[in-house]
Amino acid sequence: MTHHDRAIRNRIETQNRASPAVQPSTTPIRFLSRDEEKAHLRAWREHEDQQALAALAHSHRPLVVKIATQLNQPGDVKDDLIQEGFIGLVEAANRFDLTRDVRFATYAKWWVRAAIKAYLLRNGAIVSFVRTAEDKALYYNLERLRRGMGERGPLSDEAKREIARILGVRISAVERMEMFLDRRDRSLQETPQDGSTQTLEDRLPDPSPSPEDTVAADDEAQFRGKCLRKALSELSERERTIVESRRLREDKVMLRDLGERFGISKERVRQIEKAAVEKIRAATLEHALSAGANPIWSGA
Repeated sequence: MTHHDRAIRNRIETQNRASPAVQPSTTPIRFLSRDEEKAHLRAWREHEDQQALAALAHSHRPLVVKIATQLNQPGDVKDDLIQEGFIGLVEAANRFDLTRDVRFATYAKWWVRAAIKAYLLRNGAIVSFVRTAEDKALYYNLERLRRGMGERGPLSDEAKREIARILGVRISAVERMEMFLDRRDRSLQETPQDGSTQTLEDRLPDPSPSPEDTVAADDEAQFRGKCLRKALSELSERERTIVESRRLREDKVMLRDLGERFGISKERVRQIEKAAVEKIRAATLEHALSAGANPIWSGA
């Protein structure tokens, strides 16, 4: 969006939300002739005549309501969509080329639809799905192409391929966007329509371990600790010190420091550490098997 576009939208939102042009009205709809449309558009464009804009917007209210109804999804507030549609209508009034021999509604419907879809894009889902240029191309064009192909329900495979070809996107992206457009955010406090009194939140699985799993994990940890302590006791004092200093402490002791302590080289300390670890693995496996533990666990 250019700086000029942002300036127009800011002016629309700050000045015209409270304008008669975008407010509900109980006055019977009076459709304007081509000449009346252009007269009102000229009065608005040249003099910012609010009454002219209000008359223009009121005569096109059925168009705004129709588009808002088409784009309305369960969970959306239709009045909000209509309000946004009028914002798009006002923007169309700012941009319409008075020299062209086209009815205002033909031009305005695209701005109305774009304004409503932009609103839904910003506010339509708790988790935003539309992020990339590919997503946006699909978001703004999928419904139009679907209607043009006469597709009423889920898209056929042929329609998906054709839409992907027209927009230059992947078929998988078309499938994801179709699912997103048919989405409806649901509250966890909602009760499913199956006669149950449980909410959706009540049906969520508890991620915490069961009491049985907790007891089993504690027993396994104790058993592992017992096997490790027994294996460590079978090492020499130097081997045990090196393993504990290198493997069982948060602040690991450097090879150089252990070498200086025992009067040996860093490489020799590394060799002793490696050999001691292999002894611990073998001893742990032996103790586990003698206790009847699962060999697969013991060798892990």
